[in-house]
Amino acid sequence: MQNKVERLETEKAEKFLFDMFELDEEEFAAVWGMEEMTQELFNLCLTKSITQNYISVYNELCRKYPGLCGNYEQQLIREAEKIECPEKTEEEKEADWQNLCKRICEKYGEDAI
Repeated sequence: MQNKVERLETEKAEKFLFDMFELDEEEFAAVWGMEEMTQELFNLCLTKSITQNYISVYNELCRKYPGLCGNYEQQLIREAEKIECPEKTEEEKEADWQNLCKRICEKYGEDAI
């Protein structure tokens, strides 16, 4: 487990790498306060931080811009609500059940079910 100093140094390094290699000029200017951070820029920066696994940068952006973070979250929820998950067929459900039963029996014995 990292101590506090090591964690802070890691976060600084992540922030530097993110700022230098992931952001374009407009995003960089917004993150550093040289331009206004708009919802569109925030979304781009947050998405990049997530997809590139810069968790400390993601957390920092959310702390620094709570209103924009809330809007981003609402946008994700609205998009997720539009997704239709396909229903499994009865055969697929039965195969899943049989697979689960098999795994339980393998782990806990034949009498487990």
